[in-house]
Amino acid sequence: MREKDIYTLGLLFGMKTSDINKAIISYTKIRLDSDWSNVRGDRSLIIDCLYLYAKKGHTGISVEKVEKITLDLFGVGTKPNPNKWIASHGHLLV
Repeated sequence: MREKDIYTLGLLFGMKTSDINKAIISYTKIRLDSDWSNVRGDRSLIIDCLYLYAKKGHTGISVEKVEKITLDLFGVGTKPNPNKWIASHGHLLV
C-alpha cells in the first residue's frame, strides 16, 4: 500500500500523525520478523496496526467504521483482526 494511502487511512480513522508513524513502524517490524507467517496480507496488517493505534488514541474507531472507510477508499471493506497475530507478534508493537 502506498504511504499516501496509509496516511489517508490513519487520518480518516481520526489518528494523530505520530500515531500513524508508530503504526507504520510496528507494521514494518512485524512484516520483517523472521517468524512472521503472513497470517494477514500486507494491506490487512497495516489496517490492523492503524486500528490498534487508533483505539489506543481513543479516536472512537470501531470495526464497522474501519470496514466502511476501507470500502469507500478501496472498493473492498476490510475488517481489522489483530487477534490473528497479536499473541505471537504483539511484542513488536512500539
